[in-house]
Amino acid sequence: MCTQATISNLESNRTLPNAQTLKLIADRLMIDFNDLMDSLPNKNEILQLAKASLRMKDYEKVRKILIKNSNLKKLSNNEVK
Repeated sequence: MCTQATISNLESNRTLPNAQTLKLIADRLMIDFNDLMDSLPNKNEILQLAKASLRMKDYEKVRKILIKNSNLKKLSNNEVK
């Protein structure tokens, strides 16, 4: 399926799995891939968390959120406001 190093990187949020790896993990855990995908935060949830952290002036948390989710598609100006 994948190496121990890959699993470690996933667990520590140093990397994000691609769809194929997520499918393999779901199969190994005997859970439905769609259920797994539904449990992942969507772009709007991530943005709301970042905005709330920004309002609280928790800039380190904002930085971590943005770095962790840097694979999101380019955000429009309306989504960021």
